[in-house]
Amino acid sequence: MERAALELEAWPLRAAARVLTGRRHYFDASFITEQEQKARSNPPALEAAAVLMDAVNGAPHRTAFEWSQELGPPLSVFAGRRLEPKPDYDGQIEDALTTGRVEMPLWGVSLDYDVAWKYGTGKSHRFPRFIFAIAGAFPAVAAWVHSGHLSEEQELICAGEYTVVDTVVGEMGVTTVRFEYLRPIEQLMPKSAD
Repeated sequence: MERAALELEAWPLRAAARVLTGRRHYFDASFITEQEQKARSNPPALEAAAVLMDAVNGAPHRTAFEWSQELGPPLSVFAGRRLEPKPDYDGQIEDALTTGRVEMPLWGVSLDYDVAWKYGTGKSHRFPRFIFAIAGAFPAVAAWVHSGHLSEEQELICAGEYTVVDTVVGEMGVTTVRFEYLRPIEQLMPKSAD
């Protein structure tokens, strides 16, 4: 795995992965469209996203607990992330979840529940709107192992199509969604010949 693939910011990589696969984001927004337009003209992001997707697609499938056993303490049964409230888009996210499947060509989850909670609360929200968690075994790449950065975040890079196992609305309107990995998402754009 090339370390450079993990050194770019997350949003250009996620946008580049959507460009490479032709998959849409699970909600429509002008800022998502702008990110994807920028990614189309960003060869380093496209190349890095292709490297990461190939690495994830070729990775072993493990549960959160098995990933935490392999990667070292602390042990965890959680792999997920939170999304902060986005009133303009939350309805679209709910609609996407009701289809029973969600495609995420490239995304990150944390093995640390507290870190994941911070991702979804933001500066102006005390509680996240959604908690996305992966149940069962899934392929991933441990970002900090390959980049040497942010080991405290315990971030796993994931990719693929996921089925919605269940959705539970809890206190403060926080919707917890458990996903199960279904299959990889193939790239549509040809890979460069080196």
